[in-house]
This record gives sequence, C-alpha cells and structure tokens, in this order.
Amino acid sequence: MKVALCQINSSGDIDSNLALVEENVRTAAAEGARLIVFPEATMHAFGAGPLTGSAARFGWFTTAIQSLVDDLSVAVVCGCFRPEEGERVYNTALIARPNEEPLLYDKTHLYDAFGFAESDTVAPGENVVTFDWEGITFGVAICFDIRFPALFKKMACAGAQAIIVPTSWTPGEQKVYHWRLLSRARALDSATFILATDQAFLDDGRTDPVGVGYSSVIDPLGQVVAELEQDEGILYAELDTTAVEKARQSLPVLGAD
Repeated sequence: MKVALCQINSSGDIDSNLALVEENVRTAAAEGARLIVFPEATMHAFGAGPLTGSAARFGWFTTAIQSLVDDLSVAVVCGCFRPEEGERVYNTALIARPNEEPLLYDKTHLYDAFGFAESDTVAPGENVVTFDWEGITFGVAICFDIRFPALFKKMACAGAQAIIVPTSWTPGEQKVYHWRLLSRARALDSATFILATDQAFLDDGRTDPVGVGYSSVIDPLGQVVAELEQDEGILYAELDTTAVEKARQSLPVLGAD
C-alpha cells in the first residue's frame, strides 16, 4: 500500500486548515496514495487561540473530511479537537474511510512535561483503536503517546501491522533527537511500521507544541524507510506487511513480558 504523510503547518483558522487538508489529500490521491495522514492539531494549531471554540466545529470539520474521502475513495487520518462534557476538549485523531462511519482515537497520554500542561485544556482518552484498510490493520497513537511503549505493544497484539502517530512536537533542545529516536524505538518494540507524522517546523519563537518536522516511515526493525526534513511537504512510502511477519519471526518480542 502506498501511504502519504502530509507535513503541514496548521494555524488557528479552521477554514484555512480544511482547505490545506483538501489540497494535500487531492495531491496525494493523484499520486496513488491509499492512506493519507496529517499531524496532530491539523484542525486547529496549539497556541493559536482557545481549543474549546475549535472543538465546537468538530462535527462540521468531520463532515467535510468524510465527504472528501467518499469522493476520492481514500482513507484519511487527521488531528482534531472535539468537545468533552466539562471545560476541556479531547485531542482526537479522526479516522475517515470511504462510506463508513468515522472512527475516533482520543490521546491517552497528555503532554504534561517540559513546562507544558496539556491536561489544563485537554481530557485524556481511554480507548485503544485499531482499524482495517485495504488488507492492513492500523493502530493510532498521538504525539506524547510515543513515549509509552506499552500502548504500541497493545495495538500490535491486537493485530496492528502499522501504527500511525499524528504529532505536533514541541521544539527545544534535543527534541528532534527524541522524536526521531522514539519513532524507531516504538517500531522495534512492536515490530510494526510506524507512520510518524509531525507538523513542519515553525520558527516563530513559541514554546507551544507547534512541530519540528522530520516526519518518517519506519520499518518493523527500526530502519528509516523515508523521512522529510523540517519544511512542509508530502512523504510517500510503500508498506509491505510481509516485513512485519518476518520481523516478528526473527525478533519475537510481542507477548514476552
């Protein structure tokens, strides 16, 4: 399967972000991509205004993405925010497939680290999500989740052959190193492909999680299949799940704990 990782810079303007998604989806679909992945916070960037206001438009945004997916017969995974019952929102990965009800994964491990407190505005999720698309089973994690290997092993044990990680990584000292290292480590932990999709680097001095770039596809033995640098762009790669079978036979780490 050909996949596309869209390394973009979203903003606080939801309409502009939707237009950016549509442009990238059409470009990737024309190149033959069957699964198209966008970063965390694609719907509304961190540090660009209250998240509760953007979450109120989640239904509208979802309908627009689903219509696009139905039209082009591709699958899209996209970072959004949706309302929670209280004062906070959920940090959600929207999973849209043609002519099916959208699936939702809510970020489990919130980014309360390095002086940032995501839990002030975001409620944690509890669900583990896997889904099938054109013969491959995918799992989904979001950003800070990548520091928790148990979640990745759980998805792999549930059948995931590739795990999608929409991200809006915080810039800072050693942060690019962490991002690239953790992507490879989680591939090895779970013997799956990792589709690590970050926002492009935005050098505006903000300390919010706005992206560092370096989106990548990692194979089940931790090798980098393809990688972008810091700027916006679309990364393409082919997934061959026989690599997952071979990795798990030669490195039987799942279920060993």
